[in-house]
Amino acid sequence: MKLFLTSEATINERVDGIKVSCKINYANNFINNILLYTKNAKNFVFLVNNPNEIEDNEVSAKFTYGALKDIGINLASCIVLDNRTSKNAEDIIKNADIIFLQGGKIQCQLDFIKQNKIDQYLKTCNAVLIGKSAGAMILCKEVYNYPETPDEFDNARFLRGLNFTDCLPIIPHFEETSGNVYCDPNVDVLNTFYLPDSERMSFLAIPNGSYIFVNNNEKKIFGEAFVIKNKCIKKICEDHKTLKIK
Repeated sequence: MKLFLTSEATINERVDGIKVSCKINYANNFINNILLYTKNAKNFVFLVNNPNEIEDNEVSAKFTYGALKDIGINLASCIVLDNRTSKNAEDIIKNADIIFLQGGKIQCQLDFIKQNKIDQYLKTCNAVLIGKSAGAMILCKEVYNYPETPDEFDNARFLRGLNFTDCLPIIPHFEETSGNVYCDPNVDVLNTFYLPDSERMSFLAIPNGSYIFVNNNEKKIFGEAFVIKNKCIKKICEDHKTLKIK
């Protein structure tokens, strides 16, 4: 199975604060690497985060589908996998060539996937899986559900993932000073959570534009990456570089 575990697979384009389209993140040869494994792809599945946000899911799926076509993938169909279509999940996944796992709230996405046995169907599919942010995090064996806002401080932080790879738990959107470019600025996520929690579990932190490619048992980092372990941050890969990891 081929997995792209990304921090920011797509970049939103906005006009007056309104999302009008998105494009595939070109950083660290991401587009060329996707094209290596998807040149004959026809069927695209957008696996949502919140299965109840129908309108937002439709818009996000449409934009992502269009962005993939824009880079030269001749897709012919787009299916949104949410509460409307979950009863047909097995057939939808079996016929998919690319499955995009949306970002968002981790527990929400895990619940939807597990309650509908989607994880079981994914295990036997032949599609290329592209996970963005939370969609990448849940594909790992362990998930670090760090808080982004103060009202999430009491949420469970250590969760079981879908176990598609034994890669270290991923922290996306990493920034060395603030910890995370998308967290509430009033939350010192780096010093309050990442560093203390790294005594219990090591993390693989990747900024936007970096990603991990998993091809069966082989794992490779593309772009800047850090390991957070025992309250220490160590850079293990530079931007525009690659690193094989165990």
